[in-house]
Amino acid sequence: MARYVMPKFQGLNTNRDDSYTWVKDNHETFMGAAISAVGARIAKHIEEKGTDNISPDILAAAAAMHKTDAAE
Repeated sequence: MARYVMPKFQGLNTNRDDSYTWVKDNHETFMGAAISAVGARIAKHIEEKGTDNISPDILAAAAAMHKTDAAE
């Protein structure tokens, strides 16, 4: 009660609620950046060390991302 209910009625969660809303509104931007970073790192790894220790599923996903990037 003291942890969740009272702060709500006392208006003590406004900053936290605003922060949650901002993160939710910018979720696609963050996820896009994260996915791009992971893809870039996988591409760098493949360039440096080859594909011997890369899962076929990851290779297929990286190839699909590369085709999407090339089309744009």
